Amino acid sequence: MNQDMKKRIKNKKYKALGFVESMIAIMVLGMSSVVLMQIAVNVMQNILQNEAIDDLTQYAVEGAEIVQDIANRNKEVGGGLFPLSAEYMSDPQGKKCFRFALEGESIVFAKNDEGNWEKYSSAERDTYKNAAILNDEDELFRLICFITPMGGVANGEPAFVTTEIIVGQRRGDGAITKGNLAKDYVYGTIVKL
Repeated sequence: MNQDMKKRIKNKKYKALGFVESMIAIMVLGMSSVVLMQIAVNVMQNILQNEAIDDLTQYAVEGAEIVQDIANRNKEVGGGLFPLSAEYMSDPQGKKCFRFALEGESIVFAKNDEGNWEKYSSAERDTYKNAAILNDEDELFRLICFITPMGGVANGEPAFVTTEIIVGQRRGDGAITKGNLAKDYVYGTIVKL
């Protein structure tokens, strides 16, 4: 073999090595792009989850303020706006819960056509998630559960009641936070009657 021929073979080997190196670089770049895209998707998903949890928290705290406002108005008018303790005492089927309704300009606890309080068991999520909807756009619901009456009794009624405000998303089961869905948010408070 002459010198010229050896040079050509050597150059072909280098060109082939350059092609292989280029292919490896492209594969590494592709894999790193996939990893970066996955990181971006996870960050966006976390942002959506945090936003959903923030909305649930906001509506729960607002619900607690509304309950206290109803209790204050109930005291001013002498009753009829707030359920009596016999209406919400717990039973084996779960806590007795209520939903809000709009009556004129005021927010009140919802009543049925017979004038009785609309009551829901905390164990029947599929029922109350559709009845206690906040608005169609967000598809959130809010439920008010009275737990334990306590304190000095005035007119046969307690002075305080421990309360849970449950806020959740209708489209999920409320059990876990995953994807764009958040676990039902339960906010505990004490309402002064």
